[in-house]
Amino acid sequence: MPKYDNRLSTLEAFKDQGLTQRAMVDRLNQIGVKTFAGKEWKLMTLQRVLKRLRL
Repeated sequence: MPKYDNRLSTLEAFKDQGLTQRAMVDRLNQIGVKTFAGKEWKLMTLQRVLKRLRL
């Protein structure tokens, strides 16, 4: 399974848990999930990804 799928399922799970976007960013960085560019998550990055994925 590609990393993309792992990140997508992680974001979907966070949404299902009712986490705020700020909480999602914190959790992603805590567990070591990197952005598609290989960097730490920032709120704006998450918002752009969620918009593109329509989550």
